[in-house]
Amino acid sequence: MPAGCAEMRRPGEAAALTAASRRSYATAAGKSWFGTMQRSFILAGGLLGAAGVALSAVAAHAGGGAIGTSAAFLLAHAPALLAIGLHGRSRLLGAGGTVLLVGVLLFCGDLLMRHYAGTRLFPMAAPAGGTATILGWLIVAASAFTMRKTG
Repeated sequence: MPAGCAEMRRPGEAAALTAASRRSYATAAGKSWFGTMQRSFILAGGLLGAAGVALSAVAAHAGGGAIGTSAAFLLAHAPALLAIGLHGRSRLLGAGGTVLLVGVLLFCGDLLMRHYAGTRLFPMAAPAGGTATILGWLIVAASAFTMRKTG
């Protein structure tokens, strides 16, 4: 039956089709949100990994404890973000990954700003970043209790 011919449908059929299309849209929107989240974590993990390797090279050739610390921090957290992007299926895990990413960026950003510009990113940025990173890991761990069994 043509989509525009509502008068040809039986009573109640239009309401059922509308409810079904709403459920379908909600499911598609949820999948779209998760797809965007997953791509974002994969992108962030790749960029953190690349920055970590580049900063490792700088630290090896030019020295600088803050650069080496930032490089190690970036390289340590890049695989976690990749794993969340590739296998993350829960909102809590996504929230943990987001807090983890923000913490890493604040911590490393502050260390690198101090090294290259001689000033802080903002007061208490490194401690706030470190605390956020710890909190992110705890949220990632808590997400284990919210995961559904598959198979």
